[in-house]
Amino acid sequence: MPLNWNCLEPLTAIGIGIGACALAPLDMGLAAAGVIGGSGLLARIKENSRKAGLEDDKLIARMQKQLLGKLDHWDSHAERVAVARADEAMNRLLPQVMLTREQLAATATMSGESAERYPVLAARLVVAELAHHDAMFAEPGAGAPASAERLFALEAVEAALRTAKNDPAYATLLTLDIAIELGRAQAETLAGLREVANQVDTTKGMLAEHGDLLRQIVANQKMQTASQGVNLLALAEPLVGRVVDPLVAEQALSDAIGELMNLRSRIKVGANVGIDIENDLGRILELIESDEIDAAEKLGDHAFQRIDSSMCELWAARQQLARTNLSVARLRYDPKKAAYWALELQKSEIRAERLEYAQIHQNALVSLLDARRSGRLIDLEVAVEISRVAVRRSKDRIEKVGSRQNLVNGLNQLAQRHGGNIGIELLKESELVAREAVRLVKKSWGSGVYAAALIGLADVLAIRGMIKAGKDGENDLRESLKKYDIAIANFPDGILPEKNAAIRHSKGIAQSSLGIRISGNRGFQLLKSAIISNESALELISLNKFPEDWASISNSLAGDLATMGQRVEGEEGLEFLSRAIDLYREVLIVANSIGAPNLAASVASNLGASLSARGRRCGVEAGLDDLEEGLSILQDLRSADREEIGARARVQILTNIGQTEEAIGDRADSAERTIRYRLAEIAYLEAFEKVKMSNHSAAFQELDSALSRVRLKKLAIN
Repeated sequence: MPLNWNCLEPLTAIGIGIGACALAPLDMGLAAAGVIGGSGLLARIKENSRKAGLEDDKLIARMQKQLLGKLDHWDSHAERVAVARADEAMNRLLPQVMLTREQLAATATMSGESAERYPVLAARLVVAELAHHDAMFAEPGAGAPASAERLFALEAVEAALRTAKNDPAYATLLTLDIAIELGRAQAETLAGLREVANQVDTTKGMLAEHGDLLRQIVANQKMQTASQGVNLLALAEPLVGRVVDPLVAEQALSDAIGELMNLRSRIKVGANVGIDIENDLGRILELIESDEIDAAEKLGDHAFQRIDSSMCELWAARQQLARTNLSVARLRYDPKKAAYWALELQKSEIRAERLEYAQIHQNALVSLLDARRSGRLIDLEVAVEISRVAVRRSKDRIEKVGSRQNLVNGLNQLAQRHGGNIGIELLKESELVAREAVRLVKKSWGSGVYAAALIGLADVLAIRGMIKAGKDGENDLRESLKKYDIAIANFPDGILPEKNAAIRHSKGIAQSSLGIRISGNRGFQLLKSAIISNESALELISLNKFPEDWASISNSLAGDLATMGQRVEGEEGLEFLSRAIDLYREVLIVANSIGAPNLAASVASNLGASLSARGRRCGVEAGLDDLEEGLSILQDLRSADREEIGARARVQILTNIGQTEEAIGDRADSAERTIRYRLAEIAYLEAFEKVKMSNHSAAFQELDSALSRVRLKKLAIN
């Protein structure tokens, strides 16, 4: 016998009532308002929706259909009797437990202490209110499992809140009192940011020159860390002068907060290790002089064992101190000192007083790989410094070439992260090191070694070409393609397939970057060549053996297909976009399965943007499906509290959300159109605030133009 679903109507009321607030900028850190409560909530919502020109029955029916789909699995649950009991109780109690303004507002700032966000936190508050009326919903004691009634209630309320939150039609249910409350919350937030700015102005005089940068990166983190006791100014100060781009600085500050949290949890009181062998030596001498040789020998053995044990404790203490000092150096954003302590930590771990070149070189390789996976800027900075130490410690010609190739790799990655003038300066050093590596290669080593060194130089030119604007950038990209071709021609037939694939992938990226810049047939041909390069790279490796490489190359290939799709008109363009979307879906599955969160976040963002692009090109019905799916993916990324989504990536996500909301608005009737244009404006504004102080002039101009466009569309409706 199926469940009666008695609680469906009050669940719908709770979802709409609180969910309407969620469409305000709750996830942007502003407090949200409470809404009307009581047993007449659903009737009041219907009345308000009709006043707003909405078809209330369709809205509510749509939500209830989605809720039944999400909760249907409980109908066959092993604890079905308990679920039925919870269902009946929630029907009676839900109308009595609407959240207050204060409770709902708290969910906007509670996420600083955990990875959870609205609506999980709001659902937990609702169920806590239910528990006040009926103990079956109470939180279990320490170590005890949650009751089936509580688990059902948590999932049901969260599903109701999330369903309403994701349905933009409910935005029109915002009442005047909610709008007033949001305005007040925004004023309070701005006042808080002014307080931060005042604190900055009273710090050291050297901050005067960089005050705007510091204020921005601190302000962006303040709301999220207010309850953690983090001195944001102290963490942000070391970034001044080292990081120019606010987007990079914001991400670096976020990483520093995480570093501090880890350090707090790790520091413990070390063992009190004391070694005093003078008494033992004196006693041994006395025993010998007294002809007690056997006793002297036993005491000597015992003393040595005690010293050996103490030495182990000393190495452990040294290791702990090195790890702590490494964290402190990272918090000070001092990569050189952090590299020093990283090497000291390595010595402590292997109990060596000195590291050989091979050990330092291996540390540099592993550090660069770890930095790539973590995505943290300080990790990459430290890896580069360790690579520099390896270059200084290299002796013979082979070591000099290998260490320089490693340093070039790190400098290139660092230049890409920083971009702008800092990126260009880093690439100047990288080019010198790369050319030195090419010069050091001996002909007797074979063409493969020469080709490997040449690839490092080609990478430098390609990355510099991507950073530079105009003809200078295009010339660097063209020169890099020549170097890649020479390297490919010099590689021997027996080259490992994964290395061959990596070279073709790098070449494809350079071709794509140049093709995007050049209009007309020449640009079109370069993009086609990039597709061919990446396809040939994929033919060389298998998904099973090299899943991470396969996913990275496939992501680039999908990007090229998507770019072609947006350039080419008609059915051919749509075919390119469809191929890109299909490939992104495959890559996303692989990225999640191999535990590559940075790649997964990037792919999901690209998938959402490509669906949006295809939706804008398709007919009304098919296009709307794509737009809504793309928007759902992008909104999930927007609300996710994931450190692998960097500041620049968030700007692109927000821009794509704005474009998608705007496109849906273009197809909607006048009532929904106003809402969609407003949501697009909010997304554009948030992205605009992140880039307006940076050196990303193209992004700034794009967002400025988008804001003007969507505001004109709003005025046209009014």
